[in-house]
Amino acid sequence: MSGQSIYQQSPVRHPLLYGDAGGRFRKDLSYCRNYQPELRPTLESADVIAIVNQQKERRFFMIDPFTKPMQVAARQKCVAVKWTNALPILVGNATPGRNAIDFTELNAVNGEMILWKIYALSPNFMFDIEQPGSAPINTNGSQLARLHYGNTGYYAKKNIWGAVPEVAVIEDKTPVGLNIYPTNMNEQTFIAYVGYEGYRYRLIYVDVDDPEDEPRVVQTITVSAMV
Repeated sequence: MSGQSIYQQSPVRHPLLYGDAGGRFRKDLSYCRNYQPELRPTLESADVIAIVNQQKERRFFMIDPFTKPMQVAARQKCVAVKWTNALPILVGNATPGRNAIDFTELNAVNGEMILWKIYALSPNFMFDIEQPGSAPINTNGSQLARLHYGNTGYYAKKNIWGAVPEVAVIEDKTPVGLNIYPTNMNEQTFIAYVGYEGYRYRLIYVDVDDPEDEPRVVQTITVSAMV
């Protein structure tokens, strides 16, 4: 499904946000982000969300009430290909080499957002997720958090989805990259895969009375940019 980009829309005063309808109120955090014993959409039709970029600019969107979240089935991407970009041997006391990958497969169509879960499917490598380039989204405060099978794929396999890294992609305007690092000190790594799956949402750009105090927002999502 394609249509007008949300970046070309003007905000509308949607009837579900005003008058007797009034909209929903913020959901419990455990529903949106934490436990998640199964992978399910954390947003519903007519939910209002705030999207914030790195410059703290804020826009408000409603999940199109005439659509439902659409599951994107699990996929996998090879991040080390034999004879072309195999991961090098990890050498002690040396900065590990990396494969930088533009993860364009995550892009959504006009008017849509996808919330992706990304995880390692195989051992012998670590990775970080950047949005945009050189801006890692997983950190331990001020330090980069390296991701690997033990802290991503293991939890996906056990259906503990709240512990699996998530990234929001708006159309093709918020590109995602991966940096892949070797962990094998014995030989090059020729087989390395990441898995990714999630849910698609159709968005409507909406107007709110007070952007600094909007109680109907059920989730705030941070992305790299809004052009």
